[in-house]
Amino acid sequence: MMKARRGQIYPSKTVSRFGTCWTYKSWCVVICVVTFILVLSGLHIGWDFPIIIKNGHIYYPILFCLALFYTITNYLFAALHDPGVIPRPNADEILLVEKEHNIQTDLEGKYFPSMPPPTTIFVKNCSYTSPYCYTCRVYRLPRVTHCSVCNVCIQNYDHHCPWINNCVGLLNHRYFSNFLLSCSLLCIFAIVGCVLAAYFRWNSYKDQSGLFFAYNIPSFINGFVGILLALALFPFWCNHCGLAMNAVTTKDMSRGQDLKDNEFSTGSLCQNLILSWCGPLRPSVDWNALYDEDHYKKQEEIYKKIRPTLLSNTLAIPRQKIKEHIQSLALKNYFAINQQIEAFYRTNKKTSQRNPSLIPVDDIHYLPMHNIEINYIDSNQVNVRYLLIEAVQPTNISTFWNTIWLRNVLSIVMLYEINENNSFIQYWPDEKNPSIKVNNNCYQVDFIRILKRLDIVTSQFKIQKIDENETRIIEHHQIKNWTETTFSLDPIALLRLQYNIDYREKEERIHDNNRSIIAIHSCEINTRAFAYMIIDINRHLLIKYNYINVLNTITRLNEQLPICLINDHVLMVIYWVILHLSTWTYLSDIITLQDKENPYQSLSIHHNIVYFIDSYIHSKALMLVVGRNRNGILKIISTYKIQHCFLFQQSSHLDVDFIEQQQLELDTNYPSSDFRRYQNDQSMTFIYQPINSIRNILLYELSRLIVDLDQNDNIPILICIDEIRVGAIIYLLANLMEQFNIDNTVDIYHQARKIAYSCPAFRTEDDFRDIYECIKVWTDHDLKSQAN
Repeated sequence: MMKARRGQIYPSKTVSRFGTCWTYKSWCVVICVVTFILVLSGLHIGWDFPIIIKNGHIYYPILFCLALFYTITNYLFAALHDPGVIPRPNADEILLVEKEHNIQTDLEGKYFPSMPPPTTIFVKNCSYTSPYCYTCRVYRLPRVTHCSVCNVCIQNYDHHCPWINNCVGLLNHRYFSNFLLSCSLLCIFAIVGCVLAAYFRWNSYKDQSGLFFAYNIPSFINGFVGILLALALFPFWCNHCGLAMNAVTTKDMSRGQDLKDNEFSTGSLCQNLILSWCGPLRPSVDWNALYDEDHYKKQEEIYKKIRPTLLSNTLAIPRQKIKEHIQSLALKNYFAINQQIEAFYRTNKKTSQRNPSLIPVDDIHYLPMHNIEINYIDSNQVNVRYLLIEAVQPTNISTFWNTIWLRNVLSIVMLYEINENNSFIQYWPDEKNPSIKVNNNCYQVDFIRILKRLDIVTSQFKIQKIDENETRIIEHHQIKNWTETTFSLDPIALLRLQYNIDYREKEERIHDNNRSIIAIHSCEINTRAFAYMIIDINRHLLIKYNYINVLNTITRLNEQLPICLINDHVLMVIYWVILHLSTWTYLSDIITLQDKENPYQSLSIHHNIVYFIDSYIHSKALMLVVGRNRNGILKIISTYKIQHCFLFQQSSHLDVDFIEQQQLELDTNYPSSDFRRYQNDQSMTFIYQPINSIRNILLYELSRLIVDLDQNDNIPILICIDEIRVGAIIYLLANLMEQFNIDNTVDIYHQARKIAYSCPAFRTEDDFRDIYECIKVWTDHDLKSQAN
């Protein structure tokens, strides 16, 4: 018999053909055991009974037949009787319990991602911790245990006996014990009968030993089997007799049950034994009367139909299961994500009575805003507030800055780019226009500094209400590479931004009683703002409570927004970013959640392999070429409009033919002890040639040159190399230098994984050893320079 899978919806055939008999299991074992008993008993009756009766022992056959009848009867009762199976509830009862206790399942009803929590119940004024059976869908009463073989819960479960092919429980334990006793007596009677028959044959064949042994072979077999069974079954019966006298089961003893502290004992061994073997029992369940033949199949269909209506409120995922869950969502062309969207729309239909939190700030210069406030998710406190502001246009720029001041906003997250619409304007000061006055010269906003990164540009402003002494420092974060249909920014950069904003809000408001509010600035109520808030709220959940609940977060946000914004792209972006949040690494196996081709595919140009790499502040600003075909290098320079090309190959310092062929002129004003710089009048590209062998050039020195060029927007930059690892380390050091200059921190592993995504580098332990050796040389030099 194949073992039923645990956690399935209604996996067992629980309808009996004989009323109270539990017969969904195989009949083979029962038939074999009964046949074994009848065959041996028939052999004994046919071979030994005649000689025993002939010698006047009429009583023996009567006793043996009574013992045989008693044995067969108790065996059939033990094997075929309902052992005390707990009926499974109907679909509506299961769903009610799952909703009340926040039990996690997927749309198919499989428990996900963890064991449901236990609950406390009272029995005879005593409290018990009741675990939830995630197969039978019930909270277990005391002494109820799930049998993994039968796949059902059994009251007073003792053990599963393979010889009766049934569990031993409340309703058949006495029959099982009686079977052990009667079978032991039957074996003893058989042994006695075999001895009597052999004794009487000895009187007839004592002079013919050969015939004596020949005639007694069946008796010897029966006697030997009887001895083995009696030695096995009688001690087992004595054990069960002791268990019954102490009012415990085998399962209780295996759990270390204290016999002195047993609420089910009457206090008397005899009364316990009488109550267990002779006391009244609850009537067995008549399965035919209770259920139709296809009852569980119908309940399964009902469950799967209704379950999605509860899914959006019961899908909490602990940290250790996040990666497994998100990877399962990506299977079958994101079928599970579509299921979640379907479930959400079933349970969150919009109604006309909803009052969205739309805030009309100014009747003349109207600027649509939405105040979002989420205090609890799944009864867990999060306390987050967002001010969702639509795009600023020339008519409402004063309203925007007035709102920022009145609401004491310290962080603005801008989720659109100016070029998305011709009516959008730059409403903040910059290096070219360092100061602006708005709202009829009521406010003055002064530029402080700007921090450019690949995906996020951060600007700092000082805002002051004119004629007042109070000033505030505001950080403005413009997120790039994120549109309504594409998500190309680094998830780690987005998460780091949310952490930094959260940290700054706590630091700035440490003595301020006002709760922080984050201004999310989008061109309209769109999926970007929606996804940003969901990611940030689940980040709070994961930090404080070690789990996420995306769909419940969506439900809570949707209650405060006038339109529903969930679709498959939104969920893919949310889960992809949260996957990085749970692991904080740039894993290659999570790229499957991106619904687009890899934009960093390498190219082959005239047998030269070209790799594209992001710098810390520009996309595809860095390029590596492996190969020595000069015509290919020239084509790459012209095709991608390379501004700076470094020849960093063996013997590059001796390669004068290339310099002469291109008629390059030496730049005598270039101050470097490692490279000569060349340029001709027809090209805007600078060519850098090593002065000496590249072995004498420290990699971080070249990285520092690249940083200077990248920060001054002199890109793209090309390095010609022999070994891809060397070029990858040069660009990695450059990115780490830029990250340290901008954020005062470095993330070595993440930056290395990003470069490894673009080119075949940093795959082995030796590669990472080389990385850290180069980083050590760089940091040691900088520390010594600072010390001097």
